Amino acid sequence: EVSRRPVYEKTLEKLEDQLDRRMDEIRNLRDETERRQDDLRQLAVIQRTAEDFSLDDEELERIQYLSEVFPSGIPDEDQLEEAETCLREIRKMRSDFDQAQRELYDPNGDKAEDLPSRSGTSLISMLVFALFASALLAFFMNKAVAAALAVLAAVIMIIVIRQDMKKEKEEGPRKPVVVVKQNNSPVTRLTEMRARREALKKKRAEILSAEGELLEFLRQYYPELSEEEDLSRKLQQLQYEQAEYAALLRKQERAREAESAWQKNMRRAEEVLALRQEEGAMLSAEDLEKSIADNRGRIAEAEKEAGSIRRQAETMREELERSAEAEEQLTVVKEEIAEMQHRYDILCQTREYLARARSAFTARYMEPVRRAFDGYLHLLTGEDTVEYQLDADLKIGIREYGLIRDPAFMSEGWQDLIGLCRRMAMIDAMYEGEKPFLLFDDPFVNLDGEKLQRALTFLKQIAENYQVIYFTCHESRVP
Repeated sequence: EVSRRPVYEKTLEKLEDQLDRRMDEIRNLRDETERRQDDLRQLAVIQRTAEDFSLDDEELERIQYLSEVFPSGIPDEDQLEEAETCLREIRKMRSDFDQAQRELYDPNGDKAEDLPSRSGTSLISMLVFALFASALLAFFMNKAVAAALAVLAAVIMIIVIRQDMKKEKEEGPRKPVVVVKQNNSPVTRLTEMRARREALKKKRAEILSAEGELLEFLRQYYPELSEEEDLSRKLQQLQYEQAEYAALLRKQERAREAESAWQKNMRRAEEVLALRQEEGAMLSAEDLEKSIADNRGRIAEAEKEAGSIRRQAETMREELERSAEAEEQLTVVKEEIAEMQHRYDILCQTREYLARARSAFTARYMEPVRRAFDGYLHLLTGEDTVEYQLDADLKIGIREYGLIRDPAFMSEGWQDLIGLCRRMAMIDAMYEGEKPFLLFDDPFVNLDGEKLQRALTFLKQIAENYQVIYFTCHESRVP
């Protein structure tokens, strides 16, 4: 991995160069596409006319008509709201007037005068007159004519009833008139009736005044408006035409602004296209659209290739990261190897020193240990023919039948004797001057009778040169 790192770095550098070239190509294509689109927009600006921004004939006719309706300007929302409020007050006052008029009836059948447009008194009078006339004709002249007059009176009565029902449906059910019989004098009743009639006249005057104000307001816009026309319907028409006229004026203003902007863009487009023609880069609309489509296709291909290059570069970066990690691991391994080499050198020197020490030990102590071992072995065994081998590690092998055998395969008594001789030989070789004291903890347990006697003799003999402390748990092994 570490050895391939330079290859990865060079490959990544090449990929980054390719990616930069592709990105430059994409930017150039996008700039060229933007220029082509701008040329196409300039052509579209030149190809437009002022008619594209103007209103149609119907809208112009409506503006002409509404400008005549509103010569002094469009009424604002506050004026229309005040007119609507005035109309609602007129309706309420008329309803109150009709209610007060119905309540004016007295117990004797008198009634007050009504507004001419809303009174049904004349119809009722005609009905009573027709019935009276039919009765006279039936008595003095022709019964057929009397019957016809009666039918006519019935028809008139039906018409009056339907009008009352229609009025009650529009204004709501009438309040029941409760007539309270009082024992007032005719003068008192007459005075009260006159007061009510005066109040009705004042209410009627207020209604006519309010209707006059509303009529005067509407005649500002509809001079031909007569008193007999429905003011409510005319006010609704005014509101609708006011909203329509305001919307048309806003649309006309936007059309003028668009036309003004178009004229400015027209001059700019002509300048831009003239400059493009001088550069020799001006094309037709079809050629521009085709060039834009081709550039978009090339941009898509270049972006696809740039994406592939990015992925390859990302792969190389990952390889470089792995290479860097491997280099760090290599550094760690080299440090570990150096540490191990240092330890190895120390061990080699230690082994050399031990070999030298062993040689020195062999040269100095091996022969004294061997002589002492021979003496102690002869003293304990009484044999001179025991062949053995003693190496530098003081490991003893007994030669028997031509083979060197390990004492571990011999009897426990022999093992104890050989171990005791080896220890005493080492003590003699190590302590040539001042002698140490020796501690024996029942070392002759595994010896037979003959070897035990020799061992006790051995113990007495070494006690001449060493201070001996001897422990035993049986009287048979007491010296």
